[in-house]
Amino acid sequence: MALIVTFTSHVLASRPVHVAPLSVGAAARTEQLEPATASAVTTLAAEAGEDVVELLAQEDCWYAIGADPDAEIPSAPGSASRPLLAGERTEKSVSPGDKVAVIAAA
Repeated sequence: MALIVTFTSHVLASRPVHVAPLSVGAAARTEQLEPATASAVTTLAAEAGEDVVELLAQEDCWYAIGADPDAEIPSAPGSASRPLLAGERTEKSVSPGDKVAVIAAA
């Protein structure tokens, strides 16, 4: 089981109206992370022009995004980690240099 991470950009992302999430296919880069009991971090980082990361969970997990992310199972409010359930997909904005970290849910 894994978390599939895809860095991409959206077609016409700079328009001031909502644009359907259409990935620029040839430019999309994908990596598969294996959640474990310790935080795993992508080797890929968002590059210039990539403004979106798409996450697809194959198992329940917690993820964090940032320049030096550390996914954790929160024990108190204020954690940067967010939950993602098996089978769910989410898209998040990223900045150049951002990576994704993931840890398996308990």
